[in-house]
Formats: sequence, structure tokens, C-alpha cells
Amino acid sequence: MYLVKLLTAATTLMLATSTAHSIAFCDLRDPTRQIYDLYPEATAYRSLVDEIDHKVKQDVSDLLPFDLHARELGMHTLYVALADKQPLGLVHVRSEASRWGLIEIVWSLGLDLKVQDFRFQRCRDSGCRTLSQSNFNTLLEGKTLAELKSEFGPEGDRRHTELENAVGAHADLANAVIRSAMKTLLITDLVWGQEIAAAQ
Repeated sequence: MYLVKLLTAATTLMLATSTAHSIAFCDLRDPTRQIYDLYPEATAYRSLVDEIDHKVKQDVSDLLPFDLHARELGMHTLYVALADKQPLGLVHVRSEASRWGLIEIVWSLGLDLKVQDFRFQRCRDSGCRTLSQSNFNTLLEGKTLAELKSEFGPEGDRRHTELENAVGAHADLANAVIRSAMKTLLITDLVWGQEIAAAQ
């Protein structure tokens, strides 16, 4: 009986730990500050919570030449910035692998599913500061998923003179950010596309 109770307690603890990790994997830290920083004209925001499941994972694999990590599955939040109840844009966080470990990127997207801006929420690569202070984000601004794939290649690693000038020796990190942009646009459309279309 004691062994059964011990095993039950251990299983519960493991599940709780697993859930906590999955929630934190792509979580927006301090949403109020970050959303109003990206959308200074916003007066409020709302949260749309939905599941990124194995079907979404398969769809991403079918449409992009890279896959979602198992820890990217689960419940995730898309934030809608509002000005007097009118939607201004979207905010979503995605994690991406880099040579210095996982980076967390906060994406600002238009209701038309075009990239507006991004911020590094977590990044141990010294190149993050370089990319943040360069004109790298202007190369992504206004781009749809199709345009990103066309301009930077389906894996985000096509040689690009403007990109190389902007990021210097940090091309690998830039490629990871471009892949994250593609993934974010696709997942946002797959999971929340109907709600976004209704908000337009």
C-alpha cells in the first residue's frame, strides 16, 4: 500500500513538472509591458488560448522543411493588442534552437499575418544584441510566410547580401530567427486563423 502511494505521488509530481515546463516553453513574460512596448497605442489586450497538437505538428512538417519540438506542443497563447476594442495586431512567443541553446522570440504580427517586429525574450548568444541593434528586423518587416520562404529559402538560410551586411558573423542566429518567423506565421494561421479572420 505504501509503495502504491509512493508511486502515485511520484507520478503526480512528474506530470506537474512536465506541465509546468510545457507552459513555460513558449510563455510571454510580463505580457502587459511587452505588448504595450510593441503597440504603444494599445489600450488593452485579450488572450486567445488554444492547443498546438500533433495535427499542427504534422501540418508544419508538411509545409516547412523543419519540425516542431515535442515540448512546443500543448496549450499556447496568442495575444491580441486592442485600441478601444479594435484589434491592432498580434503577439506570440516561439522558441527556436540555436548553437547557444534555445532562444525565445516575441513576435509582433499584423492581422494580415505579416511580420511587424520581434524581440528577444531570452538569448544567450552575443549576436542577439547585434541583431537587435542592426536593421535586420527591417528585412523581415511586412513579410508573409510565402515571401520569407521565397526570399530566404525554405530553411531560412539562403545567401542574401542585405542579410549578411546586417548580421555580419551572426548568420546562424539570423537563420534561426527567420525559421522562427516562418514557424510563427504558419502556426498562428493554423491554430488561430479563423479567429484572426473574424477580427479583421
